[in-house]
Amino acid sequence: MRRTENSAAPSPTPGAASLTFDGRRATEAAAATLASVDDRPRWSYTPERMKAPFSLQQPKDPRRSIWKVNEDPAKLDRMYEKLLGRDLVRTLPDELKWLAVTHKSFDNGRRGFNTRLAFYGRMMVALETTRSIMGSPAAGSNQEALDPYGREPFSHPALDNVDKLNALQPHHFANPDKISQLAKEVGLPGVVRWKPRMQANLRLLAGKS
Repeated sequence: MRRTENSAAPSPTPGAASLTFDGRRATEAAAATLASVDDRPRWSYTPERMKAPFSLQQPKDPRRSIWKVNEDPAKLDRMYEKLLGRDLVRTLPDELKWLAVTHKSFDNGRRGFNTRLAFYGRMMVALETTRSIMGSPAAGSNQEALDPYGREPFSHPALDNVDKLNALQPHHFANPDKISQLAKEVGLPGVVRWKPRMQANLRLLAGKS
């Protein structure tokens, strides 16, 4: 029997249709998963593409891999309110708040860390302390002795305050001891995100202190 030219095209098999539907459903599920991941704040999770199937570092003591840090935003805000004040804290984005208290040892640096912010902070402390020293009145009113030959040293308003740095330096006000004391008063050690290399040594030192 001859086949007619107007014969209908073969319909797709049920198996192919089910495969197409399953593939579309899997794609939609993956897209929904990625969307839910993207909704989370960046500081709260490790990016999926930065995770390895297994860890190459296997500590001899499994307890070394367990270290708890603060995850409560309210506790972090209380620290910033003590340090900066309530009005200024409201202007800071959450990402910056968490980045400033995250050390590169936490989560192997996969959530960002504060190395650049620490450098900028040191420069700003040195700048503001220097400006404070130069803007403060000179200690004492000792006048320079008159030159026997009547010579007068060069003087300019922009340079008169520079001589104050001969007596005081920024490290006299912002030294590590004073900054550490300030950090303890505002509760910074309780919100810093980091991971020590040897946790047993920290517990030993804490017991001695």
